[in-house]
Amino acid sequence: MDAACESVPSQLSDYLDTTEQSAITMDGFDEAIVGFVNNPGESPRVVYDYQRCIQVLCTDMEEGEAIEHFDFNCLGSMYPPSSEDRLWPPLVLYSLESRRPK
Repeated sequence: MDAACESVPSQLSDYLDTTEQSAITMDGFDEAIVGFVNNPGESPRVVYDYQRCIQVLCTDMEEGEAIEHFDFNCLGSMYPPSSEDRLWPPLVLYSLESRRPK
């Protein structure tokens, strides 16, 4: 991972500390964070790169298993914000480049 990518989680943490806000993150996927979105009226939403998330999981499983696991267990568990906490779930970025047929 390059140095710019390593600093994204710390930049996000600094921003949340400075603005006294919270954000939902996915445990174990810090290296897949590519940024965050802060829309008016919403809590900040962490943005993850889908392919990087799959790469994280590929350290412990085959690619097909990693895709199935991430799609079902990670994406499938995201939920709309509750009225109690008003925290919005993370966003996952799908690169159009990585989905083009070769």
